Amino acid sequence: FDLALQLHGGGATSNGVVRRLGARVTAGMRAPGTEPLDHWVPYDFYRHETLRLLEVASLVGAPPVTLQGRLPVLDADRDEARAAVPEAGADLVALHPGSTDPRRRWPPQKFARLADELQRGGRRVVLTGTAPEEPVTSEVVHAADRAPADTTGTLSLRGLAGLYARCRLVVGNDTGTIHLARALGVPTATVMWVGNTISAGPLSRRRHRSILAWNLDCPVCGVRNVHVRCPHDESFVAGVPVEDVLAACEELLGEEG
Repeated sequence: FDLALQLHGGGATSNGVVRRLGARVTAGMRAPGTEPLDHWVPYDFYRHETLRLLEVASLVGAPPVTLQGRLPVLDADRDEARAAVPEAGADLVALHPGSTDPRRRWPPQKFARLADELQRGGRRVVLTGTAPEEPVTSEVVHAADRAPADTTGTLSLRGLAGLYARCRLVVGNDTGTIHLARALGVPTATVMWVGNTISAGPLSRRRHRSILAWNLDCPVCGVRNVHVRCPHDESFVAGVPVEDVLAACEELLGEEG
């Protein structure tokens, strides 16, 4: 290799692996006490991931030209989405209630209340989720007064992109699908723990909102989860009010351009 980049955390293990690849030049991130690379950025956990990785790229001659990348949507992606959710005149809003980390999940019952409020306002609501997230989306469907359309487990990643590209808004937890929506240029409203917004929150506010949970201590054991993680998986964002998320949604849906 001419170049090997380490883009995986502080490098406790990965820096050594990258050095042993035999590349002519190595670059990446380095936490205190880890192996050095030829070019490196000091690693601090509480820093935005996008800015961190762009700085690594700049070390090897690739200065940033934008802070938010864009993903293209193909006709095949739109066709897959259209087969799952036919076109209609109403504003389409996608809700993604799942997240691999249960501590980041806003309660399904609150997603259901949000879906009801959005539908009462004339919006068409669709749920998205992977097959393993079906228990979560099913709770939303059963808790809602008017069950939203549910695409859980039916769309490929490209099909999901095709669906999101049609949406006026995507609402969800701090998880990968929100980043997909942002990369498509779709407005997002994200329920986030305050610690995670430092590393993964939106970099602009005109088309995106973060509705924050400010608690730092585990709701079960009280341990402060800033630099350590306790063993409990209780949601850290359960206390975020539906009214706050709805207000963010209405702001974004009411804005033009």
